[in-house]
Amino acid sequence: MTKLRIIQIIIFLALLLLGSSELKAEDFARPKVMVLPQASIQEDRILLGKIAQISYDQAEFKLVAEKLAGIDLGDAPYPMASKTIIGENILSAITAAGIKLESIGYSVPRTVSVERQGRQVGKSEVLQATRELFSKDDALDVLVREVQWNNNQVIPVGNTQIQVVRLGQTSNGKIPLRVDVLVNDTSAARFLATAIADDWREIPVPRRSVERGRLVQAEDIQLVRLNVNKEPEDIILNVANVVGYRAKGNLMAGEPIKSTNLDIPPVVTKGSAVTMVYKKDGLIASAQGQAIVDGHTGGLVQVKNVKSQKLVKAKVISADQVEVITE
Repeated sequence: MTKLRIIQIIIFLALLLLGSSELKAEDFARPKVMVLPQASIQEDRILLGKIAQISYDQAEFKLVAEKLAGIDLGDAPYPMASKTIIGENILSAITAAGIKLESIGYSVPRTVSVERQGRQVGKSEVLQATRELFSKDDALDVLVREVQWNNNQVIPVGNTQIQVVRLGQTSNGKIPLRVDVLVNDTSAARFLATAIADDWREIPVPRRSVERGRLVQAEDIQLVRLNVNKEPEDIILNVANVVGYRAKGNLMAGEPIKSTNLDIPPVVTKGSAVTMVYKKDGLIASAQGQAIVDGHTGGLVQVKNVKSQKLVKAKVISADQVEVITE
């Protein structure tokens, strides 16, 4: 007697004792369906073949057994959850598939509890995917120490892929992320997360103190490597945003420079001589003027016509030229 046949007989006898079996001894010659009261599956659909033992002794019953195994009993529960199926509904599904109950041997309990296997998304796997994301950018020197998100994310078991997308800039050492989880190439979860990271960069700091009101020169600046996530949010990261700017207060040697510490020096200064250019209806004329206020390129200033003493509004073109705004 084969091991399979011994197992079948044991199950048959056990179910007889439980009073839930419709299986008769002579039914062992036909395809047999033995549904147990509890089952665990991985798939998103409940197939009869996943919650029952289906067997046959003769090759002629192979196609019937395959048809039985493929009978769809509905949606599976969410991962790590369970669902109850009524035994009568299982028999009805077999009949609906065109298989007569008298043509098979079967044992179906009154109810079947089906649990879907699952697991929680682990922080270690999201952390690894996040680190891989930042490692692809050679311009960054970011060390992600931790990844955080709200609520446990439960997914099915299977071949899992973690995809991480950066959603914004670093703020106080925190980087917003979107995490997509694929299981067997199917979307299983999507959620927002936050990376806690160190962001090391070479930033400009004064080589020596710069007095208030003085323009910052290239020789005033040196680059130092700092973890910018431990510095104020408004520190300046690029030399181009420092050199040529005017100190609004004293800049201390070796200290990161905040954007509020600098302003852009005016292109046109109060009292400076400028050429006033008039353009209208294809005609161009010019006159000598004097700036009444400071102004930056593209900005509007008041200018006095030296000859007529008339005040006009003009747009700053360069340090010595403005274009009069005509109505």
